[in-house]
Amino acid sequence: MFKYLLSVCLMILIISGCKEIATEPLDKGDAAPGPVKNVQVKSIPGGAVITYTRPENMLYVKATYSIREGVEKEVKASYYKDNLTIEGFPDTKDHQVKLYAVSRGETISEPVVIKVTPLTPPVQSVFKSLQLEEVYGGVRLWFTNEAQADVVINLLVLD
Repeated sequence: MFKYLLSVCLMILIISGCKEIATEPLDKGDAAPGPVKNVQVKSIPGGAVITYTRPENMLYVKATYSIREGVEKEVKASYYKDNLTIEGFPDTKDHQVKLYAVSRGETISEPVVIKVTPLTPPVQSVFKSLQLEEVYGGVRLWFTNEAQADVVINLLVLD
């Protein structure tokens, strides 16, 4: 009897808990925030750290950029931060980055367009220092990672 009562209560809880919840922005009618100001760029290997002054009526700052033809990236930083880090550039050429301030209602500001010139990407500097040594049953690798970046090295051999 107890098992029957418990299963009926459990079914009632499951059925009553299944309802669709629509998610929407908090305030649809809010105005677009002002753009970020006092933008400063510090180049790092394969990317850049962007510091800015944020407007008051915003939720987060969004940066959009292209690391190569057809590959768009996006980075967001909350209201409580005054910087964001963009990474993934494969070269040391100038790249265009657009910064947007986004309000609580997901209204975006006018973009602030900046130029970023990253330093040599970590994967290139690691490859230049890569050394291989044959050992019993495999290969030993040595390299230097001065940027302390996360790098994955896969060794593929035709068998």
